[in-house]
Amino acid sequence: MGPLRFKLAPYNGSLPTLELNQHSWTQVSNIIFLDSPVGTGFSYATTSRASNSGDFQSTQMTYEFLRKWLIDYAEFLSNPVYVGGESYSGLTLPLVVQHISNGNEDGVEPFVNLKEKASWEMSEQEKIETAVRKKEDGNLLFKSGKYQRAEKKYDKAVDYISEDGCFGDGDHKVVKALRVSCWLNGAACCLKLNNFNGAIELCSKTKWNSIKDGYPLKSVNDDLLQVIDIEFHNVKALYRRAQAYMETADLVLAELDIKKALEVEPQNSQMGSEMNTVVPNQVAHAPAPVEKPDKFSGVDFKR
Repeated sequence: MGPLRFKLAPYNGSLPTLELNQHSWTQVSNIIFLDSPVGTGFSYATTSRASNSGDFQSTQMTYEFLRKWLIDYAEFLSNPVYVGGESYSGLTLPLVVQHISNGNEDGVEPFVNLKEKASWEMSEQEKIETAVRKKEDGNLLFKSGKYQRAEKKYDKAVDYISEDGCFGDGDHKVVKALRVSCWLNGAACCLKLNNFNGAIELCSKTKWNSIKDGYPLKSVNDDLLQVIDIEFHNVKALYRRAQAYMETADLVLAELDIKKALEVEPQNSQMGSEMNTVVPNQVAHAPAPVEKPDKFSGVDFKR
């Protein structure tokens, strides 16, 4: 891997000699060799506190080292970063990558150009598994109140399963359910972040083929249909979109969504409560009635 290697020769009692490795990775890449955790290889600590580090602390140190190194050698910032290791680091490196990914999403400088396996390099099953993992990451972030980062996780999950043509017939239902779930979770993030137009878009927009149950669907664009066009019984989508419409003062649209949801679940007390809220608000925001002029008064411009 490195530029030098030990020359293989029978042992004669002398020190080994080095020779140039003509097939070194360093001819095509810049490689940082890091001994981690502290105390292994050539790494050392200057304080007793730094010496006592477990797996979690060592991964944070590795991430901090990488950031500081890129600050000092900014000419390498645009280079793609690949992370690898051997032996015990197979357990800790995923956490290092997670630190890098979280830092990038939080806008921590410098941005580390971390390279992940591209979706086009993945099998169908790998795409689904990766999307599920991203969604689960988003769920954890949502529970901890990190809505902006959670929304990005849901968006990333959808990226892996955005084209139905890549999946076999047996996976279509799984992919569809996963995609819609991510959009609706993303809409919940938007509501928390007061991005009401974003919530409306995520509840309404989806990518699906132009055939449902063997029949073509009418749409301005066959590739851009609505969650509620595809799953018109999706009460969660209707409810979240109604909430967003109420916040943007589109009370008529909010009422329509609530009525659709109540048709599906008439006993839904939450939707009933929203209806009791939206109707009085609609009346309060209604413009004053305009008197129609007498048809015989004024000027008749007809010829």
